[in-house]
Amino acid sequence: MNTRSDRDDLTAQREALTAARTRWREALVDLARTASREGAAEVADEASALARALASRAKRPPAVDGSGLAGAVSALARTSVPSDAFDEAAARARAAEQLVDQAAYDLRTASGEDG
Repeated sequence: MNTRSDRDDLTAQREALTAARTRWREALVDLARTASREGAAEVADEASALARALASRAKRPPAVDGSGLAGAVSALARTSVPSDAFDEAAARARAAEQLVDQAAYDLRTASGEDG
């Protein structure tokens, strides 16, 4: 039987996940703008696509995978020297993605689902 605190905990975890997804989307928008200014079209496209997916207002938002973006950023780093602004935007996006992963894990744990 769920107690009131269980429901409150799940609500808090859902809110934390929503906030983390919003921060990741904002970081991706910033990365897309920075990449676009630097002519890194593939990175800009990947970041924009992820940001659009994160902006979904669906009751159960789609799972978002940042591996395509990570690959594009890695490929860019191998073929050119990105600016400090680009490196910082990419680092913020990676950190925000990690926060989403942690918030999703915390919600699964609070829901009683195994990791």
